[in-house]
Parts: sequence; C-alpha cells; structure tokens
Amino acid sequence: MNTNDDNNTTNFWISYADLMAGLLFVFILLIGAIIIKYSFLENESKLLEKVLQTQKEKLEKNKDKNE
Repeated sequence: MNTNDDNNTTNFWISYADLMAGLLFVFILLIGAIIIKYSFLENESKLLEKVLQTQKEKLEKNKDKNE
C-alpha cells in the first residue's frame, strides 16, 4: 500500500521533470530566436555594405569628374 509520503515524493519528481522539460524548451526557443536574429542582421549588413560600396563608387566618379 502506498503511503502519503511516497505519493508526495512521486509527485515531486514528476513535477520536477516537467519543470526541467519546460526550461529546456525555453532555452531551445531562446537559442532559435538568437540564431534567427543573427541571420537577419547578417543579411541586413550585407545589404548596407552593397549600398555603401555603390555610394563610394559614385563619390569617386564625381571626384574624378570635378578634378
């Protein structure tokens, strides 16, 4: 026969396992969000680099024209 103490111990470990599973899920979501944000920032920085390169080329052409 199960005593009340055994039942409480079992419930504690079940809830502890659920808590750890939930915490693992939160960490996985957090790491996924960081990776997605990093990829968006990388794409944006490449686009800005292209824009700056074209502006630099235009400035150099204008500088050569004015000289």
